[in-house]
Amino acid sequence: MKKLLKIAMPLVKREGLLVIFTLLLIGLAITAPSEIPHYSQFIDWHTILMLTGLIVITTGVAESNFLRRITKQFVRKTSSERMLAVKLVTLTLILSAFLTNDISLFIVVPLTLTLQTLIKNDIGKLIIFEAIAANAGSALTPIGNPQNIYLFRLMKVSFPKFVQTMMPMEVILIVVLLLFVLLSFSESKQIIPFSDNKSTENEDKFLFYTSIVLLFAYILSINIKGSFFVYFTASIVILYFVLFTRVIAKTDWGLIVLFCIMFIDFGIIAKFPQIYRLVQLVHIESIRNLFLLSVGSSQIMSNVPASIFITHFSKNYRIIAYGVNIGGNGFIVGSLANIIALRLSKKKIFLLFHKYSIPFLLITAGIMLAILLMFSF
Repeated sequence: MKKLLKIAMPLVKREGLLVIFTLLLIGLAITAPSEIPHYSQFIDWHTILMLTGLIVITTGVAESNFLRRITKQFVRKTSSERMLAVKLVTLTLILSAFLTNDISLFIVVPLTLTLQTLIKNDIGKLIIFEAIAANAGSALTPIGNPQNIYLFRLMKVSFPKFVQTMMPMEVILIVVLLLFVLLSFSESKQIIPFSDNKSTENEDKFLFYTSIVLLFAYILSINIKGSFFVYFTASIVILYFVLFTRVIAKTDWGLIVLFCIMFIDFGIIAKFPQIYRLVQLVHIESIRNLFLLSVGSSQIMSNVPASIFITHFSKNYRIIAYGVNIGGNGFIVGSLANIIALRLSKKKIFLLFHKYSIPFLLITAGIMLAILLMFSF
């Protein structure tokens, strides 16, 4: 038993959400065995394909190590602690919009940890704002985070149209975030003297440029209907397997499995009459109630499963997208990116995280709700 626990505990720590939703699936299989033959029908396979292609490509960008040099150049010779925070938060916003929120954190957080001896404040506060920035930046595009990949598929709009739809919320998130940063960091003078001696170490320019070209091609192919998208995704995976095997090894396949399991879990749960009656009590035909349900449920079950769950009861995907993206902040479970950032930081900043993230959630959700009710756009 002790040996089993010794093996299981690292898995639970590393893949906590996957373990939780797998256990839920086992429970649902016992309580609703008649649904087992229909499991594959609950899964949105086009979304799974999109997620697979994007994760493989963005993992390739991260594994090239080329962005690390770009990041160093971006923040070198920074004049103050506040400006350093503004630069790193801005960089995270940009990267998360196109490389997904978790990939951006895997690039920015390790670099941030190397700055501990160069600034006065605990580096943990800077990592907290990078986590918030990853959630905020990824909210803008259909490829920024898993819930947007899913909701974009349901919206059936073009890439530019999705960005246009999310832009009002994005402006709110960025403005409030930058105000938080300016108020939370001092103007203490500091020069960040990065050395270029190892700037090109372990860089793979061929992998980087190949991944960037494939990323743009993949974005252009997202709205193409028919079997082309299936073959294109399969070709990308095969290409990386043949030319860049380490990328396939480093790809977060657990996230893809988790997504499949969540589709099944919430597909079954949504069919329970008790759940249907409970959701009806919320009156989600109201924009206010749907938005608040999206924000609130993200705080309990995280924003990806919240997206899947709520879309079983409402087709107003725009309001759901606003709610679950804003809901990624607040409690740590609101987004997987929060958990990743705190895990990478290797610091005890759980309470400090909520000191900033909860007020950020309340302010941004309040402003967004007011705008929705005032302008009904």
